[in-house]
This record gives sequence, C-alpha cells and structure tokens, in this order.
Amino acid sequence: MKKTFLLFHKLALLVFVASLFSCENPIEIGLDLNGNTSKSYFSDTLSLNVSTILADSSYNGNGTFVVTGNVKDPYTGEINTMAFLQPSLITISTTQMDTFKVASNSVADSVSLKLFSSGLMFGDTLSKSTFGIYRLKSSMATDKRYNRNDRPETESTPLATFKINSASLKNATFDTLVAFYVKLPLSLAKELIALGVKGYNDNTNFIPDFKGFAIKPESDAKGAYTFNIGAAGTTTSWIVLNYHTEGDTIKKVKYFDFSGPRHSSIIANRTGTSLSGLSTNNNEISNIETGGFSFAQAGTGLSTKIGFKNLTAMASNLKIEKAVLELQIDNGSATKNFPRIFNYVVSEVGARNQQTRNSSNIPTYLIGSTESVEGAIYSLVDSSNTLSVDLTYFLQNKINKKQDIGSIMIMPGLITSSTGYYGMLANDNLRRAVFRKPKLKLYYTK
Repeated sequence: MKKTFLLFHKLALLVFVASLFSCENPIEIGLDLNGNTSKSYFSDTLSLNVSTILADSSYNGNGTFVVTGNVKDPYTGEINTMAFLQPSLITISTTQMDTFKVASNSVADSVSLKLFSSGLMFGDTLSKSTFGIYRLKSSMATDKRYNRNDRPETESTPLATFKINSASLKNATFDTLVAFYVKLPLSLAKELIALGVKGYNDNTNFIPDFKGFAIKPESDAKGAYTFNIGAAGTTTSWIVLNYHTEGDTIKKVKYFDFSGPRHSSIIANRTGTSLSGLSTNNNEISNIETGGFSFAQAGTGLSTKIGFKNLTAMASNLKIEKAVLELQIDNGSATKNFPRIFNYVVSEVGARNQQTRNSSNIPTYLIGSTESVEGAIYSLVDSSNTLSVDLTYFLQNKINKKQDIGSIMIMPGLITSSTGYYGMLANDNLRRAVFRKPKLKLYYTK
C-alpha cells in the first residue's frame, strides 16, 4: 500500500513539474516504476512537425447522405457544395430487385422529390436558402468513384426551386425531423410512365435510361443541409410517382430510391484565410504559418499531419513503453453552425502528402502498427475537447525495425463496425476540427 501511494505521489509530482516547465525545449524527468529506471519525455509542436495537408482527391460517393449549400467558414473558407442523385429501382433484398412495369394506358398524375434531413446542418440555417433541382445531361455511372471536385454536367434551367431553413425540416411541436416534398414537372412523370410501359427488371438499363438530378444552392443560400439517401425507408429521400390507369379512379404509387450512384461535390475557396496558400500543387502548410493551428475537414480534403523527424533522430537507443499524442480543439472554433468532429482515424502519410494505399490502390489506415482498409477509431473527449491517439505500437514497430518514423495524418472518421472500434474517412462532411499545438507524451527506457 505504501509503495502504491509513493508511486501515485511521484506520478502526480511528474504531472505538476511538467506543467511548470516551458515547452520551448524537450525535457526529461526521471521516473522510478517498481525499481525500473525510466524516463518521461514531454514534447509539444516545437519538437513535432505539424502541418495541414490537402488531399488531391477524396472519394465521397455512395454515402448515407448528401450535402448541398453555401457556407462561409472563417477557418476553411467559402464552401460551395452540390448534391448529385441518380434514381434507381428499389432494392428489396440483397438478392431481389424491384421491377418497374405499368400498363400502356397508364396516365401520369404527379411526381415529387421527398427530402429527409439527417439533422446535420451548417452555416446560417435560420435564414431561408433557395435551391434548384437540375436535370443531369447524362446518367451517373455505377462504376465511377466520384471525388469531391467532380461535378457532372447539368441542364442550365432548373426543373424546380424550393426554399428551406432548419425549421422547414422539423416538426416544431415535437422537435422531430420531417420529410420535405418538392413537386417536379408533370413532364418528368410522363417520362417515367413511358419508361414503365417499356418495363425494367433491374437497374442495368433503368439507370442509363433515366437521368438523375443535381440539387444546387442558389446565390442567396447561406447554409448547407444534409439529406439521408440510400435504400428506401421512412427516413430516407426518394422519388414518388403518382399515376392511374385510364378510365380508373384508383391512384397508384411507385417509389424510386437513391441507392445507386450519388455523391456530394464540395469545393472550397480559401482566399482570406490562413489556409489560402493550399492547393493541389502546394498541398502542405505548416502550423507556423497558420497561427499555430492545424485543421481537419473531410469534405474539403483537409487533414492534420504530424511528423516525427526529431524523434527519429534520437530513437535508436530508446525502448518505447507508451506513447500518446494529444490534440486539443481550439476553444471557440466549434459553434452550432460549424460543429466539431467527434471520431477520427489515422493513417501513415504516403507519397505527395497523401494517404497510403495498398497494392490494390485502396486507402489504408492504422490499427496499432498494422495497416488495414479500416482504421482504429479515436473519439474526442467532449468535456475537455481533447483527442488522444495511442501511437505506442506504431512507434515501437518503427524503432524496433530501425525505420524512419515518418509522418501520420489525422482524419475525420466514420464508424463502420457495430462495436464502434473501427472506421474510415468520413468524406462528404463539413464538420471540422481546429487543433491547437499537439503534445506527444512519450514514456521510454534506455
């Protein structure tokens, strides 16, 4: 008991002493754990190489929602995003597809686009923003990986326009999300009836024959909204066709979901921000140039890069016992209009400051010291706004193999497992993180 108390006392003293020292230079503090002489090495960004990097491409197709709108972010710039949707026949199960067949004497009554919000909104969502629904000039490709800069060509005139704000998407009495319907031209309903007369057993021919839509913000839009997509459900968006058979008064309904190709195109103008120098040709900017901050925002391709150049130089005679990287969200940077990122994944930085890829050209992530197509999820501690990334096994592996430690990148994460332990890059999201100078807490023996 006495020994435990002494250990606790020394640990508390270590934390207290560390807080007194200036972070201008690394410091070493002796720590005796059960008679083993160890040292604690405390570091801040002066001994880490910290920067913000820009991905040259960011696959964000076929997600669970799309985002559309305009926002002015004081940190990451003016962001314009458009949603691209390709209607498809509903998938009934993994092995069965809905069919589309109507009688030749069917009469089109109406067609509408149902939009159901995910609840995630950005920017000024109190003012009403105008959006236009534009027809694509050709159907979206089922085998294409759409990136954030991809913008399929659309017709110049919208099929319909609508105005929304946050209140438009909620039931004020119960504060629950509700569907928002946009009526589309009758000519579109007639086009669908003509296709139905032709008949389809699956999406192989239906998708190429029925061109999709883009939801674009008009000039007065000051907010961005996300809408659930994917397989048809009570809380997803879809197309609904109403028709009847000639001479009959019974209304018939046909639904088309957005489980086929879809994506969000997100383009940022960083002029006037500390990130204005970032481009695909100059895709890294040091935190020295950004006031000590680094950034992460998946939708615009931003990630925080941490380099271990100084640690590599001194690591040859070290045995890493534990290593934790701590990043803290800057107070005041997260607001209702620009919410924080809560989940993150980590990858090694590959060529040209891009995420590493495997032999099949699929992006890889870190799970301990192992690279995988999914990564370990690290979650923000809400009370302290702190993200802790355990790098123990990653650094141990590099040092044991006498390899250059290199750099890692911190990216917004989407949980992909039921356990919540694993995930990958959350691409079509405008949540962002503004990190202060990170700290590396390193425990080692010589």
